Amino acid sequence: MSETYVPSVPVLPVVLVRMIDAAACTAPAGRAEALAEFGRLALVLVPSAGVLDLESDETAMRVQSIAARHLGFDKARDDFYRALERLPETYDDERDVLESAFIEAQAASDAAQRLFGLALGVTFAMFTGMSANGGSSASR
Repeated sequence: MSETYVPSVPVLPVVLVRMIDAAACTAPAGRAEALAEFGRLALVLVPSAGVLDLESDETAMRVQSIAARHLGFDKARDDFYRALERLPETYDDERDVLESAFIEAQAASDAAQRLFGLALGVTFAMFTGMSANGGSSASR
C-alpha cells in the first residue's frame, strides 16, 4: 500500500519574521510586505536551486513582480520612460524630472534586490541549520 505524498506548508524563519515585523514598524511603506513575499519565494527556491543558481528569467520576473507590487518599481520605471520620451523636445525643462524618475526606479530595484538577498540568506541559514534558533521557524 503506497502512501499519498502531502507537501508540508513551509513557514518563514523566525529571524526573518522578526525582521518583517520590525520593517512593518520602521521601514518605508511596502518594505515589510515585500520582505515577507521574498521570504516565501526563498522558501521555494533555496531547496530547489540553492543560493547560487537564482539568476533565471523566471526568478527575475518574480522579483520584479514583487518589487512592482510593494516597492513602486513599475511607477518609477514608467515615470522614467515617460520622461525619456519627452526628452528630445524639452531636454532642458525635463532634466530634473528624468533624473528624479531614474533615481526612484533605481532605488526600487536596489531595495528589491537587497530584500530578496536578505530573505535568501536567512532562509538558506535555516535550511542548513545555521540559524540562531536551531532551525525552527514561525509562520507569517
